[in-house]
Amino acid sequence: MSKRSNDSIERSQRKVEHVLHAMAVSAGTSNGLEDVKIVHQAFPEIDAADVMIKTRFNQKRLSAPILINAMTGGHPNVFWINQELARIAQQTGIAIAVGSQVAALEDSALRSTFTIVRELNPTGVVFSNVPAYLSPDQVLQAVEMIAADGVQLHLNPTHELVMLEGRRTFHGILENVSKIRSCLRLPIIMKEVGFGLSREAVELAFAAGVDWFDVGGAGGTDFFAIEQKRNKLPITSNFSEWGIPTASSLLEVLGSNLPIKVIATGGIKSPLEAAKCLALGAELVGIAGNLLKLLILDSSERVIAEIEQMKRELHMILTLCGAENIAGLRQVPLVISGRTYEWARERGIRTEQFARRKRH
Repeated sequence: MSKRSNDSIERSQRKVEHVLHAMAVSAGTSNGLEDVKIVHQAFPEIDAADVMIKTRFNQKRLSAPILINAMTGGHPNVFWINQELARIAQQTGIAIAVGSQVAALEDSALRSTFTIVRELNPTGVVFSNVPAYLSPDQVLQAVEMIAADGVQLHLNPTHELVMLEGRRTFHGILENVSKIRSCLRLPIIMKEVGFGLSREAVELAFAAGVDWFDVGGAGGTDFFAIEQKRNKLPITSNFSEWGIPTASSLLEVLGSNLPIKVIATGGIKSPLEAAKCLALGAELVGIAGNLLKLLILDSSERVIAEIEQMKRELHMILTLCGAENIAGLRQVPLVISGRTYEWARERGIRTEQFARRKRH
């Protein structure tokens, strides 16, 4: 058997192991959203019937600014997960991203674990997902595989370094991103996978042509802990607080003052946390770990019920804020305190603008 075939088998097996261990680990740190408060308005001066949480990605409509974010694919045993997630996205009218497609690019027999998402969700918003170091041709293949509406280029140096068989070379990725941008017309979403994006990273990627960013902040799925369990590494707390919490990463990215669009992910567990991210300026809110656990431990119907409840409560929050839509939610006053405020202050990010907002 060729070396490439062995690599493909090992990569495919990792997909199953990551899902299994993701069920057992908890977030290593807080996502920081407890430090963000939406200021209650006793006079909303709006009727609930006039409030709309629908949004768009490019020209496609979404029932809510919610994304089932990248989870899995690339092994026969996880086919059913993507199958059910695709049905859930189609039924609820929200966006979905597949897991890393590298295994399917190496082994065509694994393509169905990804193509099922588009087959069951033919008109929905579906994002491709590949590492940022892949060649433009490989990225194009991944996009075509699922007729993607956008592609997530994920950055995961922390995960790669802790993974025994992980990548150790990171030089030249920015140049590669620039090449991908020049060859691809679809939206490119620069995505971290659990350790957050900094202002510096956003500025570099923006210069390479990227204008969508998924912060992937700390406080959600902890890949350091997953790799510890997967490879039975000695337990260490040295990296338990590594990374930029989701709230701080949102301020980092949005504080860059660049003409960009942002997706908030990283341990978001409730409609209120989603609303806080949207009020800070995010276009979409991505959820992965919580939905995966509900799907595996309960059922697709339970996941659908959870998403529909999130949509109802998000609608209530907008009404209480006097916001007719998601754009209006970005105008409501916020108070930022605690460690998130301290982070912003030390990084020179202005937060008083959020508290001084005036409703229109």
